[in-house]
Amino acid sequence: MEETSVRALELISLCQFSPGLDMVDNFTEVFLCRNFEIQGMFQYNEAEILGLEWIDIDDCLRMVAEKVIQDGNTIIGIALAKNYMLTNGFSGYK
Repeated sequence: MEETSVRALELISLCQFSPGLDMVDNFTEVFLCRNFEIQGMFQYNEAEILGLEWIDIDDCLRMVAEKVIQDGNTIIGIALAKNYMLTNGFSGYK
């Protein structure tokens, strides 16, 4: 909500993990949002965010394969979201 003005309404927990970093206790939980609402205009700090756009999940997977997306937490989230969508009959879900 803070970064995008999008409020998640229905969250599905996909996994919980700890990256196992030696110096940081960084427990992480990944969620898939099935329903959301936009809370006003998108306003952001240009020092933190370049912009906002919706990207199809298959384009995200392509971006992972092309090494455009390299963040491990993001890659885990994309893979788990795609798997959940395939195994639970989501169609047209982006």
